[in-house]
Amino acid sequence: MDVIRASAIVLVVVGHTPIFFHQHYDIVEVVFLAMFGVELFFVLSGFLIGHILIDLVAQGLQPRALGVFWLKRWFRTLPAYLFVAISMMLIRAELSWTHFFFLQNWFPSQLERFPASWSLSIEEWFYVSFPIVLLVLASLSKVSRRDWDRYLIPTACGLFIAVPWALRAGVVGGAGEWDLDVRKQVFLRLDAIAFGVALAWYHRRGPSWFGGARLRASLGVGAALGLLVCWVYYHRHIGLFPPRADWINATVFFPGVTLVCVCFTALAIPLESYRGGYLDGTIRFLSVTSYALYLVHLQIFVIASKQVSTPAAAWGWFAAAVAALLFLGGALHRSIERPFMEMRRRFDPEERVTPRLVSRT
Repeated sequence: MDVIRASAIVLVVVGHTPIFFHQHYDIVEVVFLAMFGVELFFVLSGFLIGHILIDLVAQGLQPRALGVFWLKRWFRTLPAYLFVAISMMLIRAELSWTHFFFLQNWFPSQLERFPASWSLSIEEWFYVSFPIVLLVLASLSKVSRRDWDRYLIPTACGLFIAVPWALRAGVVGGAGEWDLDVRKQVFLRLDAIAFGVALAWYHRRGPSWFGGARLRASLGVGAALGLLVCWVYYHRHIGLFPPRADWINATVFFPGVTLVCVCFTALAIPLESYRGGYLDGTIRFLSVTSYALYLVHLQIFVIASKQVSTPAAAWGWFAAAVAALLFLGGALHRSIERPFMEMRRRFDPEERVTPRLVSRT
């Protein structure tokens, strides 16, 4: 999972490099990588959170346990986010109250002031809404409580996949713009995380399946071909200037990209005990700091790119921006993220640190 998380942040950063080079080099094709990296984050988040939710369902969905789940989620995600948001407000006075309630996705002018926050808004709404739906399903279910883990999670995942798909289909034919009105709208994108939860449920039901050679081969072929198809379609029909939402880009493209991300994540599951040799330290650093790096990378890139005037300067400022990003991302993780993550034990003294699969959620 460290490899997936590290790969996702690298894809996002590389995908945003045209900010530096667009005036001198034609590399707009890499923009797709940023979009794909965010989708990979969605699936990975759902996969890791899914294991926690499965345990909560198996334990009977106790209100206190759900409260602890939400507190731990917020102690993981909010401190670094609020630190960056408040810093931006104090330095540039650009943010509004919407950013502090994760409502910025409904206000395009507000979203542009902290563009990386759109995906965080989707995740936070998922963390709140998915357990609530589980509670509702449990209250309506006639299935024995001991069988909840078999039925509640897949039923909730089905709802969270079908409803956003239907909502996106409803946008087709209107004046909705693909990026702001579809891709970044909360209730139209919750399915991306739900696919990750479904993968976690499938993995929990039969972990040995993921080690089979045939399944790995199928996943590898599906991931490679799917990535190629999504890449070609994105650059031929979407690109830097997103069109209006139509049937394919609103209802087919998104689940297609998500399923490709599911394939990549599933391929990584049997490698959980693998060590990366000389790359192990780099992978771990990128993994544990990926959230902090994601929060600040666009601000750093935008500031540095304004100094570019020549091709040589583009490379120099890009290198300086990456160095600053790694330094600030590491500092944000050490000074804000890690202390608050350690504080989570106060809410759950028996918090498990094993299996390693869920230890970094």
